[in-house]
Amino acid sequence: MLCHGVTKVAVDRAGDWVAPMTLTSFKGGTSATERLPLIEAEGTVQLARLIESRRKLTTALGQARRAHSHRS
Repeated sequence: MLCHGVTKVAVDRAGDWVAPMTLTSFKGGTSATERLPLIEAEGTVQLARLIESRRKLTTALGQARRAHSHRS
């Protein structure tokens, strides 16, 4: 997933934020647009997943870099 953009954020009565997201996906030469309200609790879970994915990617890239530098 690649994400970029700006959105507005609202605060509900409980004090939690809500961000209306517009997602556009591109597959097979076509595009599809979807609207998704992202609430704070879901955003927190997504952030934790993103941090974990970043950690795994960083580790894998470091291992690939080391393996490539040992071959040269």
